Amino acid sequence: MKVKGWDVKEKKELEAEAKTGDETTKMGGTESGFSLSAKAIEESPVAIMAEHLLDMSEAKTLASAAYNSRLRDFIAGEGMCWGNPQLRAGQTVKLLGLGDRFSGIYYIVSTVHKIDSKGYTTTFRVKRTGL
Repeated sequence: MKVKGWDVKEKKELEAEAKTGDETTKMGGTESGFSLSAKAIEESPVAIMAEHLLDMSEAKTLASAAYNSRLRDFIAGEGMCWGNPQLRAGQTVKLLGLGDRFSGIYYIVSTVHKIDSKGYTTTFRVKRTGL
């Protein structure tokens, strides 16, 4: 992930890159989603043009943020369990029983708590950055 822009003060082009190793978290996994997919298919370059960068530090911060934002969508899933009021969007949950590859820590994107004639259930959507 590259960020390109123009340093108005120094009157020069700025270019910063975020790559494997710049992950903010692997969520308990050993490899990030980008590392895994790079083994299977050729990487496609992604560049972001930013108009108002102050300096190289800001360009690097923007590149890292964009890289990690895209990485969070690597694995997504949905599940349902008996009602659990502690499951809330914005938290993490450890899912087990999904095999060695998919069991682990996931970020909860959304939850729906429902009470009906069948009882209390919680449906949740999750995302993960790697395996």
